[in-house]
Amino acid sequence: MVHQWGPAQCRVSHFKCRNTPAHDKFRVHGLWPSNFSDPQPRGCSLLNKQDEYFDMKKVINEKNLLPPTLVAKLRISWPSLIGRDEAFWKNQWRNHGTCSFSKFGQAQYFELGNSLWENMDLFDILEKEGIAPAPGKMYDQNDIIQAIKKHQFEGQVAIKPEFHCRGSELLEIRLCINHDGINYINCTSVAASNRGSLCGQKFEWFI
Repeated sequence: MVHQWGPAQCRVSHFKCRNTPAHDKFRVHGLWPSNFSDPQPRGCSLLNKQDEYFDMKKVINEKNLLPPTLVAKLRISWPSLIGRDEAFWKNQWRNHGTCSFSKFGQAQYFELGNSLWENMDLFDILEKEGIAPAPGKMYDQNDIIQAIKKHQFEGQVAIKPEFHCRGSELLEIRLCINHDGINYINCTSVAASNRGSLCGQKFEWFI
């Protein structure tokens, strides 16, 4: 589950942001399936052809289409920074969601992403612990991890997220979930995306 920090994404993205990023929330970048043989499979639609059903203009509630109540939620939790939300969702479904189609249908996939976001408000969690974005300040991974553990995993074995940066600036916090879509697990440092690499122990986070 990839929580992106919009202001940073807009600074480093080779795409021009057309939509103003939130300054008080992390938003969903994507929900990316992984497995031992392929840490980040992509484009499984080529095998199962499920991307062809993603057409927001078709009658709502046809097979694999998104109900309007879910669409309204996704505009808040999973918005595009560079264009139309629907194009962003289609891209995420085609590249990543189709790789989980044997477990989650299209609507289930987006419902899961929205639900995970609603139940893991990272900005609010950090703010409650006195951690907020500020220029010229360095943040330690351990402080972030402890804040998340305190509010979400108290009494459990610490869940280790991944922090992805461009240079020293935080772009994303990634939290890993078991195949059931319910239980969080430790991330295992799979290949970093082309939008950044794993952060050092300390990093910048600012608006």
